[in-house]
Amino acid sequence: MERPYRALRLKVRKYLRSEHQKKTWMGRYLSVGLFDKRMWQWEKNSVALGACFGGIASLLPIPMQSCWAVVACLWKKANIPVAVLMAWISPPGCIVVVLPIQWSLGWWFFRLLGCSGSGANIHMLKTVAVEQSLSALSQLNCWMLGTELVVGVLLSCAFAGFFAYSIVYVLWTVAEMLKRSTRTKTRGIGSGEI
Repeated sequence: MERPYRALRLKVRKYLRSEHQKKTWMGRYLSVGLFDKRMWQWEKNSVALGACFGGIASLLPIPMQSCWAVVACLWKKANIPVAVLMAWISPPGCIVVVLPIQWSLGWWFFRLLGCSGSGANIHMLKTVAVEQSLSALSQLNCWMLGTELVVGVLLSCAFAGFFAYSIVYVLWTVAEMLKRSTRTKTRGIGSGEI
């Protein structure tokens, strides 16, 4: 797997470093920053941070989630392939399911703080979606509805990023401990010790 990965990386690097790409400021920035060795090596912190950025980008209700994950990786020197793969976790149709969940998370957060909120509930939003009539929304505080959605998106993205970082970091640490323990057992058996 290492050989095809390295070959692909070298081909892309050669393309980005071509004279055509060097003429633009973005081409210069990407050709230098995109191929920093720390962003492509499989190290524990780099991969965990890439998973964090990809998890955050996967729940953002914006287009081009992979591009935002790469920009975040360029900012903090995280693993780019992991970030892009994590950003692809949520397919485009997933936003229809995720957005109401994020809004209800923001609604719950404001209820927890004791704020009055927008006055909306999930049944009202279902009615609007089924009847395709906006008359039910006339009694809502739309500013607060948007605020609840934004806070819900931020909370869910923060949770996804923290969860992805923690899972990758813990699994990597466990794998290193298992590898170390099997290596010491193998040395002990080969030398005649038990």
